[in-house]
Amino acid sequence: MDLRQTTDYREINSVTEVMAAVMPILSLVMENARGKQHFGLFGFLKYFWQLPLAEFCQEWMSYMTDEKIFTPRRVPQGCSDAAIHFQKTMEKCFATLLYKHLLVWIDDLVLYADDIDTYLDKLTELFSLLNDFGLKLSVKKSRLSDRGKVVWQYYRCERSST
Repeated sequence: MDLRQTTDYREINSVTEVMAAVMPILSLVMENARGKQHFGLFGFLKYFWQLPLAEFCQEWMSYMTDEKIFTPRRVPQGCSDAAIHFQKTMEKCFATLLYKHLLVWIDDLVLYADDIDTYLDKLTELFSLLNDFGLKLSVKKSRLSDRGKVVWQYYRCERSST
């Protein structure tokens, strides 16, 4: 049994100024990958926790147990705007690949290209960006190469028949 600690952020969320942003419309952005020949699927390891929490927010997010006070230094899941903050941060990190060779949906990525040489170049670029920004992928949630068709966020991408 994998036990996880949970924290109720409803009170702090109720006084948080909500971030105004829009998530990508998957049915539209998936058109960029339609007909591509090579795909890679990737997932982040403990995604929200990879982003540092602003120092001025750390005290607000602190909580006390019977043993001590815990102060998060990483963005906790469940706090207001965590998902959209992560999405927008990833879009900035991967801007050079975004929509041309990469789609991002919170903690899931799909890399795609028309031919194997381009795919390998873009895979190298993706790994370089991950390294530059100190981001880590989950081995269990990632597949380096998938030729043919993939299912990503419940949408199917298939290579063209040519």
